Amino acid sequence: MDRDVGFIGLGNMGLPMARNLLQRGFRLRVYNRSDSKTRDLVRLGAVVVSVPADAVQSDGLAITMVSDDQALQAVTLGPGGIGARLSRGGLHLSMSTVSPELARELAEQHRRAGATLVSAPVSGRPDAADAASLTVWLAGPEESKRRARGALEAMASAIHDVGAEPAAGNVAKLAANLMVLSSVEMLAEALELAARGGVDRRTLAAALTERLFTGPVLTGYGMRMASGAVEDKGFMVTLALKDIDLVLKQAAVSDAALPFAHVLRERLRAACVRGLGERDVSALAADLAPASAARAATGV
Repeated sequence: MDRDVGFIGLGNMGLPMARNLLQRGFRLRVYNRSDSKTRDLVRLGAVVVSVPADAVQSDGLAITMVSDDQALQAVTLGPGGIGARLSRGGLHLSMSTVSPELARELAEQHRRAGATLVSAPVSGRPDAADAASLTVWLAGPEESKRRARGALEAMASAIHDVGAEPAAGNVAKLAANLMVLSSVEMLAEALELAARGGVDRRTLAAALTERLFTGPVLTGYGMRMASGAVEDKGFMVTLALKDIDLVLKQAAVSDAALPFAHVLRERLRAACVRGLGERDVSALAADLAPASAARAATGV
């Protein structure tokens, strides 16, 4: 097992993931664009580096947890990126939600250098990352997946192996996010219908998620939206829109018909226009209220 790890990307998800690795005895060299995110980790023994490449040895393990395709390209293939450092025996564990197309590109770039890409995007909110209870969608060469498993088990409670091609992990994660966002929209509309008909949102949310629709996504988001709580820290609307765009791009490539994904994209775009882009996706419930009020005012 690799105990020396380069960890790149310390956002709302990456920071608690890196902390869990340190608390479980891994030795980390970390990179983040903002130094403020590194202070807590330094107290736990992490070493901060100034460019991503300095976080990893040529035959070592690099973990990336960044926001999107552009950020992952920058820390991998850009100046000072890990792509210039990793060579024979090197392993890049990509845990970001990015396009399958980029996963294929990076896998080929690493292969040419003698290194390997394993995709391991995660499902779960920051509280799940903090509790090391994330779900991982794992894909890549068998030997490399075995090598990565020790680090993954320090951050996740469920690891699903979805294939030998790294891009499969990203496809699986996009499918999971399509389900999450569809559930959020379904809950938002159900609670809006109930509230407009005189039913208490909390009462309905508790009843729906007690037996009919169970699980952490429905229960968590149901009660969160019923209470009117809209968080700044969580699954941001802007990132959800990015993910749905990736879903629709993958659907076009694979000739998959996903009509509801188009509805979700328009709902997320509307929320961004209303200034909710930096809020958690539970803001979709709040975004329905103005539309309902407008309809009531016009009688439409």
